[in-house]
Amino acid sequence: MEVDEFRLPRVQLKELKGIKLYPHQKELFANFNKQKSFILITPTGSGKTMATALPILFYNENALFIYPTNALIENQMRSILKICNLLGKSCCFVDENNFQKKIDIDKDFIIIKIDGPFLKKVAQTMRYRTKGEALIYLISNNLKPIIILTNPDIFYLIISLKYSKSAKIAASLQKMNTIVLDEFHIYNGLELVNMLTIIFLSEKLNIGKRKVLLSATPDKSIINLLERFLSPEIIETKLDNNKEKSDLYTVVHKVNISVKVVDKENKLAKVTDIILEHKEEMKKNRRMNSKINYIPVLVILNSVVEIIKLEEELLKNEFQQEEIAPIRGLMDKSERKIKDKTLVVLGTSAIELGIDFSCDY
Repeated sequence: MEVDEFRLPRVQLKELKGIKLYPHQKELFANFNKQKSFILITPTGSGKTMATALPILFYNENALFIYPTNALIENQMRSILKICNLLGKSCCFVDENNFQKKIDIDKDFIIIKIDGPFLKKVAQTMRYRTKGEALIYLISNNLKPIIILTNPDIFYLIISLKYSKSAKIAASLQKMNTIVLDEFHIYNGLELVNMLTIIFLSEKLNIGKRKVLLSATPDKSIINLLERFLSPEIIETKLDNNKEKSDLYTVVHKVNISVKVVDKENKLAKVTDIILEHKEEMKKNRRMNSKINYIPVLVILNSVVEIIKLEEELLKNEFQQEEIAPIRGLMDKSERKIKDKTLVVLGTSAIELGIDFSCDY
């Protein structure tokens, strides 16, 4: 099966010297201060982060970015730093290693990643009684524009006033000009209800006067619901695969996919056989490739239980523990690392949100 490439033109704006934008990026930038809400629909890899972070950084705004996984936050922090550099601006990252230090006032932006373990560490280190007090400590800075990157769980607890000193936290967040909700299409069921509650309550509490929702494959019924109370401008990427046009930039390259249908009962055994068949090739490629996120094989399974079972099968078949990197939600963050000798990464479908791999199979 062949997945075709897709290509987009790039244009130069006079306000942004040396930065060329795709049409959807240009449209969002041009209308950023004219609309209260946007839904940006564009395929994976076509620059959603650039589209949203660029005007926020250009106009020196405070912003709150909400991502479905903490791994995706790590990835996006790096992307935002690159955009800062493109604009000739500097960022001060506040994390678990430097939150006690004085803010560098020479920087243009303060960027903070906030998750549960970080709040716990801040509370313990600063001897606060609650995570709510830790939150106030982190977000009360008024020296520079602040960008907060967090997950839906943290913001839902904030917006539903579950933390101690909730009123003070909400008041501090009223300085947020924009709320960005990434990968909106992945939410369903209770998670979707929580996300819609976040949008509704943030409107009522005057947090984020502008909302930007990002999605690759949105559900039409959800779009219709959002249109009823947000009235967003919908910006959708128009793909152009006309290979005769030399001014088009390849966003995603052509991919050839080999499909093998496997009987459900024999799935893990078949996957094990395929991996063992390529083991020597995997070792050779591992030695020859020095990319940071390179792995020879990535395996995505339906559940954590299947990951554990496949890991056990590989260990029985002369794989070493250091050659296998299981990445699952219940693991400690320090364990989720790809090492120089990693041959196989095992994960569930959630792995697609936040971790970029260069792999052969």
